Amino acid sequence: MSIAYFAHPISQYKTPTEARIVELLLDMGIWTVNPGSDEVGAAFKDYRAKNPTSYMQFFYDLCANCGLGVFTTFDDALSADGVPQVPNRVGAGVRGEVDTFFARKLPVFQVVLTSPDTLVLKRVTSWDGYTLLTVEQTRALLKVEKPDYTSA
Repeated sequence: MSIAYFAHPISQYKTPTEARIVELLLDMGIWTVNPGSDEVGAAFKDYRAKNPTSYMQFFYDLCANCGLGVFTTFDDALSADGVPQVPNRVGAGVRGEVDTFFARKLPVFQVVLTSPDTLVLKRVTSWDGYTLLTVEQTRALLKVEKPDYTSA
């Protein structure tokens, strides 16, 4: 069984879509390390208390233990001031996590749920065709999806 790190926006954590993607990946023989899971969340809380300024390293360390990366983009219909309204927008955190796989020349796939029962894995070898968002743009979209979101 393959082990994949599932990079996705925080606003997608604990949603039915996240759960369905994880389930369909498992059906395909891909076990995921999911930063949105309760287990990872609890470990991150402990890590962040000890590392308040370098907390992304926690996620990079998780990536380092996985043989492939899978990711989702923000919903194309989502809009916020100062954020380009284009398809295939990748949040800053997702980009950093996926970059760890590119650096190690490991497989990366964009995950697209095309229906409740159909998951498409699109092989990605670079960020060509994607819009990479800044931290500020990422936070703006997260705030639109989850108004109670507070930045890290």
